[in-house]
Amino acid sequence: MRTTVTIDDTLYREARTVAAARDCTVESVIEDAVRHHLRLLHEARDAHDQNLPELPTFPGKPRPGISIDDNAAVRDVLDEGHTLSGRRRQRSAQRNF
Repeated sequence: MRTTVTIDDTLYREARTVAAARDCTVESVIEDAVRHHLRLLHEARDAHDQNLPELPTFPGKPRPGISIDDNAAVRDVLDEGHTLSGRRRQRSAQRNF
Protein backbone atom coordinates (compact mmCIF):
# COMPACT_ATOMS: atom_id res chain seq x y z
CA MET A 1 0.00 0.00 0.00
CA ARG A 2 1.28 3.42 -0.81
CA THR A 3 0.75 6.27 1.67
CA THR A 4 2.30 9.55 2.73
CA VAL A 5 3.42 10.24 6.29
CA THR A 6 5.18 13.17 7.89
CA ILE A 7 8.31 12.15 9.80
CA ASP A 8 10.57 14.28 11.95
CA ASP A 9 13.71 15.26 10.00
CA THR A 10 16.04 13.82 12.63
CA LEU A 11 14.15 10.54 12.70
CA TYR A 12 14.23 10.30 8.90
CA ARG A 13 17.99 10.95 8.82
CA GLU A 14 18.49 8.22 11.41
CA ALA A 15 16.34 5.79 9.41
CA ARG A 16 18.33 6.67 6.28
CA THR A 17 21.59 6.00 8.14
CA VAL A 18 20.29 2.60 9.33
CA ALA A 19 19.12 1.77 5.79
CA ALA A 20 22.56 2.58 4.38
CA ALA A 21 24.28 0.45 7.03
CA ARG A 22 21.96 -2.48 6.27
CA ASP A 23 22.09 -1.91 2.53
CA CYS A 24 18.31 -1.67 2.31
CA THR A 25 15.68 0.98 1.69
CA VAL A 26 14.37 3.54 4.16
CA GLU A 27 10.94 2.04 3.45
CA SER A 28 12.02 -1.36 4.79
CA VAL A 29 13.58 0.22 7.89
CA ILE A 30 10.32 2.04 8.63
CA GLU A 31 8.23 -1.09 7.97
CA ASP A 32 10.45 -3.11 10.32
CA ALA A 33 10.14 -0.44 13.01
CA VAL A 34 6.34 -0.34 12.73
CA ARG A 35 6.12 -4.16 12.79
CA HIS A 36 8.36 -4.28 15.86
CA HIS A 37 6.32 -1.64 17.65
CA LEU A 38 3.01 -3.36 16.83
CA ARG A 39 4.40 -6.71 18.02
CA LEU A 40 5.38 -5.11 21.34
CA LEU A 41 1.89 -3.62 21.70
CA HIS A 42 0.28 -7.02 21.04
CA GLU A 43 2.62 -8.75 23.50
CA ALA A 44 1.88 -6.14 26.17
CA ARG A 45 -1.87 -6.52 25.60
CA ASP A 46 -1.62 -10.31 25.77
CA ALA A 47 0.45 -10.14 28.97
CA HIS A 48 -2.10 -7.77 30.48
CA ASP A 49 -4.97 -10.10 29.51
CA GLN A 50 -3.16 -13.06 31.11
CA ASN A 51 -2.70 -11.16 34.38
CA LEU A 52 -6.40 -10.45 34.85
CA PRO A 53 -7.83 -12.29 37.84
CA GLU A 54 -10.46 -14.96 37.40
CA LEU A 55 -13.76 -13.51 38.58
CA PRO A 56 -16.11 -15.70 40.60
CA THR A 57 -19.42 -16.82 39.14
CA PHE A 58 -22.44 -17.89 41.08
CA PRO A 59 -25.25 -20.26 40.16
CA GLY A 60 -28.81 -19.08 39.93
CA LYS A 61 -30.77 -16.41 38.16
CA PRO A 62 -31.49 -12.77 38.93
CA ARG A 63 -34.58 -11.97 40.92
CA PRO A 64 -37.68 -11.83 38.66
CA GLY A 65 -38.21 -8.34 37.28
CA ILE A 66 -34.56 -7.34 37.77
CA SER A 67 -32.40 -6.84 34.71
CA ILE A 68 -28.68 -7.19 35.38
CA ASP A 69 -28.18 -4.73 32.53
CA ASP A 70 -29.89 -2.02 34.61
CA ASN A 71 -27.32 -0.79 37.15
CA ALA A 72 -29.84 1.33 39.03
CA ALA A 73 -32.22 -1.60 39.49
CA VAL A 74 -29.42 -3.86 40.74
CA ARG A 75 -28.20 -1.17 43.15
CA ASP A 76 -31.74 -0.65 44.46
CA VAL A 77 -32.10 -4.37 45.17
CA LEU A 78 -28.73 -4.49 46.91
CA ASP A 79 -29.68 -1.49 49.05
CA GLU A 80 -33.10 -2.86 50.07
CA GLY A 81 -33.53 -2.69 53.82
CA HIS A 82 -30.46 -0.50 54.33
CA THR A 83 -30.60 3.15 55.28
CA LEU A 84 -27.99 5.55 53.99
CA SER A 85 -26.58 6.12 57.48
CA GLY A 86 -26.44 2.35 58.05
CA ARG A 87 -24.51 1.87 54.78
CA ARG A 88 -22.07 4.61 55.80
CA ARG A 89 -21.45 2.95 59.18
CA GLN A 90 -20.92 -0.39 57.46
CA ARG A 91 -18.36 1.10 55.03
CA SER A 92 -16.61 2.91 57.85
CA ALA A 93 -16.33 -0.32 59.84
CA GLN A 94 -14.92 -2.15 56.79
CA ARG A 95 -12.25 0.53 56.30
CA ASN A 96 -11.12 0.19 59.93
CA PHE A 97 -10.08 -3.45 59.41
